[in-house]
Formats: sequence, structure tokens, C-alpha cells
Amino acid sequence: MHSTVSTVWWLGYWRAGEKLYWWTTAVSSSADPVEAAAAVRARVSPAVWGTVTTSPDPSRGERLADGGSGVSQILLSAGAVDWDEVHPLVGRMIAGLPGSVSEETDRRVRELHEQLGEPQGDSGDPDDVEAVARLLEIAVRLRSERNEAKRRAWNGPLVDRAANRDLFGKLGALLLPPVLREYLASFGPQETPATTLVIAPGPDLGRIPWELLVVRDEDDLRAVEVAFIRGGLSPASLVDLARPAAPEIVGGPALRIIDPTADGQAEDAPPIYPAGLPTSWTAPSDREHETVSRACTRETFGELLNRREWTRVLFLGHVESGDAVSPTTSALRFSTAAQTDTDQEPLRADDGRVLEDLADAHALSARVWLHAPNRWPMPRRVALIACEADDSRYVEQAGLTLAAVNAGARVVTTTRWTCPTDQSVHVIGDTVRPGEGATTAMALAVDRAHDSADPVAAIRTWQCRQLAAWRSSVRMEDLRQAAPLTWACLLTYVLPDSVR
Repeated sequence: MHSTVSTVWWLGYWRAGEKLYWWTTAVSSSADPVEAAAAVRARVSPAVWGTVTTSPDPSRGERLADGGSGVSQILLSAGAVDWDEVHPLVGRMIAGLPGSVSEETDRRVRELHEQLGEPQGDSGDPDDVEAVARLLEIAVRLRSERNEAKRRAWNGPLVDRAANRDLFGKLGALLLPPVLREYLASFGPQETPATTLVIAPGPDLGRIPWELLVVRDEDDLRAVEVAFIRGGLSPASLVDLARPAAPEIVGGPALRIIDPTADGQAEDAPPIYPAGLPTSWTAPSDREHETVSRACTRETFGELLNRREWTRVLFLGHVESGDAVSPTTSALRFSTAAQTDTDQEPLRADDGRVLEDLADAHALSARVWLHAPNRWPMPRRVALIACEADDSRYVEQAGLTLAAVNAGARVVTTTRWTCPTDQSVHVIGDTVRPGEGATTAMALAVDRAHDSADPVAAIRTWQCRQLAAWRSSVRMEDLRQAAPLTWACLLTYVLPDSVR
């Protein structure tokens, strides 16, 4: 029988030209480095072990001091795969996400927006017939495309079992380093894994749900069944943060901001709960927590945060996603209905620079939050359950995740892609009662996990239960309720208080 040691594997990717490069290193804090290396070596083939560099090299009897940190490096491995092999598979997955837009629609909408920016004839009247017609076409095209994207998502590879196994089997074989894939495959499903993966995927792989990667083809073993999986943030991001790490508070109150834009009329931010906040968020046992919904402005959010010391914060709402090279433009969206004249003033930096457009002053962008963390201080645990709230897909990880960390958070759960609302299943003929859909179930699971001793472990336990339910579902309605389309979008970062 193979011995088992606790290991943490760091896994990073970057793309240059036609190659996708990767590196991985494994460390252990529970075993002597020679013992740990031997335990890993016993679980992989000689051919694969020959591709790694060990430090120290146990075959030579070398031992490496850990420098007093208690953590010793076991091995290092690096390699590359052809991007042409990976890219079509990533494209298949992204095409099955709720927020995906076809290239044709994207091209036409951009074209219409460019035309709207051109001079409107001699009169300069922005309300002429042609402009109105273009705006109407944009609205109609986007509404139609969103509904079509929902249909694709609820029938795509993040829901359909056969398509999912095929896609993530291929991605697992391509993306996971051979030593890591063989090591993970040597385990069976575990209640408490001995392995943790910390992944920095880079922008090209930022939406990949690593939990779903197949590590053993013959029985469809997934990475989430044998490992804890966390997001990776550069240690340099923790240097010179504006606020110190918030303290760990056991059993204290939580602040939950649920559907804060529900009273608005924005076409791209429809109410998550059109009929009002469901009872699933207002249980009697939650009296110590504060739950705010509808008509919540960003100023109200800041006032609530500074009113008392919170154990955790959960935001369930809409996010304005930035483009790949502008992560600081991503923003939590809040209500505009109850804004005062003060609320409408754009925030300025200390040197007087305006940090945002007046039209965006209702939202809390990463740029504004990074400059004013004391107005929106965070407790240690934060959950941002919204459309693409994660920073991984950006060239520079300086979006909402880093903004929360800069404001004091150290455990941050975010989402990799656009979350489908509970009622989105209506486009395929399913029905769901208020507060009982898949996305609400996910948000409630995160809420409970952040109230537990170990949020990463609690979320993983729930995900494994969902995986089992999805695999065994007979009715399509049950299959979609438990599908990875919702639960696999979650990613949690666990960061140290500081770096030295």
C-alpha cells in the first residue's frame, strides 16, 4: 500500500505564441522532503518521474533545510502543449456558458455602437430615427442572444453528461502535468483529500473549472473528488496592501447583500428574484445576520460595512465585467433608485484625478475600491456570487478579488463565469419555485460554507454531493438542478495575512 503525505501543488500557465506553457511544484509541511518525494514517486510511473526535478534528490541522499518555514519543496516540473490542441476545447466550453455571445452578434452590436458614436447629420440630434432604430436593434439582438445562450448552456457540456465527460477528459489529459495527473489518479474519491491544488491559470484558461478535469479515464474520476482546489494569487499582490488582514471572528454576524439592483430597469441586470426575496434567505435562525435586498446603493453598502465588525460578507447580484486588459473596470452593481446627489458624485483620487465616469458612479468598480478601501472595508471572509467576479481571466489580476483582499479579506469565493438565474430554466420548459433553483442552492451553500470552520472543505463537500446527484439523476429537471453549470463556477482564494 502506498504511503500518503499531505501535499500542496502549485500550478501555473502562460501562453506565448503557439504554445501553452505550464509549471508545477509540490511542497509538503507534514513530512521530511525525502520522505515526501518518495511518497509521490511511489504513486507515479518511472517514465513520468523521470521528467521531474527533485529538491533535494532522494536518490543521492540529499536533504534540504526548510529555512524555518516548515514547508519543503518536493519537486518541480515544467512543459508545454500546443495551443491549437487546447483552444478548440476551451471554445467548446465557453460556447456552453450562459453569457456567451455569438461572433456574428458581437460583430453587429459593435458595428451599431460605432455608428451611434458617429455625427448624427447636420442637426446633431442624438434622438433621430436612425439612432433609435440602431438602439432598438441592439436591444433586440442582445435579448435574443441571451435567451439562445441560456438554451445552449442548459443543454451544453456543463449539463449533458456524455459531452461533459468527453470535453473534460480531453482537457484533463492536455492541461494537467503528467506527474500531477498520475498522482491524483492513484487515489480514490476521498472525504478529506491529502492533496491541495493552487492554480494560477492565466487569462486563456481563466474560466476552466479545474474541479471537473478527469484524472482517471476508466471510471471518470474528477479532480474535485481527490483534491482541494483553490485559486492562486501572486504573492506580490499582498505587498503594501492598504488595509491589514481582517481578524478571524468565530460565530459573528454576517452581512448579505442580495439582488441590490432588483428595483432597477437595466436590461442587462434583470432581477434575480422578480417576486422578491425568497424565504430561503430569511430563515428565523438568521436573525443575527443582516440581509439587505433591493434599493441598496454602494453608499449604503459602505455605511453598513463601517457600522460594525462583520464576520463575513456575501454579495449575490450583478457584476459589470471588465475586458481582459482592464480588470479594474469590473464592478459590483448597486441600485440607482435611491441615489442622492452625493451618491452621484464620481470618486476622485487624492491627487484630484476622477476615477470613474459619472454614469458609473452607482457601481463599485475595482478601480474605485482599490483607491478607497476604507469606505468599503472587508471582513476576513467574502463571497462575490455574481457574473464573472473572478480575476483569473484578466491579464493582470487586479479586479474585484484583489480589491476585496486590499480591503482586508483573506478568504474570497468568486465565480468564473456568468451565473444563470433560477428562472433561466424557463427557456427550456422547466419550472422552478422561487428560491429553489440551482443558483440559489449554490449561493446558500457558499453562505453556509463561509460560516464553517473551513470554507474550502465545505464547498468541496457540497460540490461532490452535487456531482454524485448529477451522475445519478434520472429526470432531466433533477439533472439540470445538480449540473456543474452552476456549482463548478466557484473558486475560492485562501491567502496569508502578509508576505515576507
